[in-house]
Amino acid sequence: MLMFVSPVPLLLVLIVKILLLQPISYNSILIWKRFPYVLYAITLLTT
Repeated sequence: MLMFVSPVPLLLVLIVKILLLQPISYNSILIWKRFPYVLYAITLLTT
């Protein structure tokens, strides 16, 4: 269980870093719109 949960925060940090590094463009806006759904899916998987 611990091995499954531990990569999740690292994955979130990686996603946030990639989003912050990207210049504000059409693609990053689309990613930001999808981000809550990704977050919701991760919370469903971990609980």
